Amino acid sequence: MLGFETPWWPEIRRECPLAFQSKTRDKWTHLETCVVYVLADDPIHPVLETIAPMSGVGGGLSGGWDLSHGRIQGDVAGHALVSVNRSWLLSAEYTIAPRLQSYPAKTPDRPRFDAYATLDELPQLAFYTVGRASRLYGQRELVSGADYTTPVTEWLRVGGRLEFRRASISGLDGTTSFVHYDAIVLLHYPMSPPHDVDAELNYHIYQDIEGRRLSFGRFNASGTWTRPLKRNVRSDTAHGPSIVDRMFCHEAKIRACDYGTLSVRGQLAVSNTFGRSTVPFYYQPTLGGADINNYDTLRGFADYRFRGSDDWLTQVEYGRTIWGPFGLLFFYDAGRVGLSFSRVHQDFGLGASVTVASRVVLRTYLAFGGGEGVGSAIRLTGVPVPR
Repeated sequence: MLGFETPWWPEIRRECPLAFQSKTRDKWTHLETCVVYVLADDPIHPVLETIAPMSGVGGGLSGGWDLSHGRIQGDVAGHALVSVNRSWLLSAEYTIAPRLQSYPAKTPDRPRFDAYATLDELPQLAFYTVGRASRLYGQRELVSGADYTTPVTEWLRVGGRLEFRRASISGLDGTTSFVHYDAIVLLHYPMSPPHDVDAELNYHIYQDIEGRRLSFGRFNASGTWTRPLKRNVRSDTAHGPSIVDRMFCHEAKIRACDYGTLSVRGQLAVSNTFGRSTVPFYYQPTLGGADINNYDTLRGFADYRFRGSDDWLTQVEYGRTIWGPFGLLFFYDAGRVGLSFSRVHQDFGLGASVTVASRVVLRTYLAFGGGEGVGSAIRLTGVPVPR
């Protein structure tokens, strides 16, 4: 690839030919492994993903270097991405943690320290004003900081984050600098992944250091409950399998029946200001399509459709693999800006996904019921690194 043996190059040479040999069994398994290692091969590999909603498809390079020594495991990662609408992103991260064998075996978790820097430019973002009217603005932001989290119990992790942020908004608010403090609480159950319950609590303080009266605080809470719908059935019963079992069960002496996965998600944001400050619009949470971090919100509405200092959202989703990496999903979303339960925005729909190495790398959907037409999107999230 670069003139020398990379960590995954032997895997690529073995798996990729097997994926295209007609007489090879488990062709999808070999093809999945081939794709994962080609698109996640260190030190440098190509990447294809969406930077943010409205940025279009992006492509670039990503890489990682192992800097571990002794009882400390460390690595450096870099990312460079540009999209079809001239959005771009540069990022670098340094991570250190004690090796698992040097940390108490009663927990799979361990302390972790990250130092990072990101510079991105998004020239096309939507700001909705009255009704469905909107205007476009551009944003360039430099973020540099560090965070540290450590396990307290088998299900609880706490930590903090300190950042410097400098945001430039084209044609609207100029440039403002902030110091960002973040208290972090992470909860999960059971101890080892996959977790049935995964939650995060944060309290942020954004301190405007240029005296423009833009300092504010925000409490964020988010959580996901996931339940795989599975059961095992003996195959040597007197009666043949039902139609439902034929659809969802794999033939064997003990049939493993996979009826899909049910997920319930919720999130809450509550902001407060200090003195006569206001929350800048570009740091307000949004609902509609996906937010600036590419998390799906109200999928029946346009990206960034609703914006405010406070909001809440709940989602129910059912998904199931239908063949190989391809999955089908059905969903319901409800939420609104503000803390009221009146005039709640709702939508429902169906979609499809592509999963590689247990991670969804592409998702698409059609959403109905929002009252503003059919919502639709195709989003790329990248291929995970096989560590």
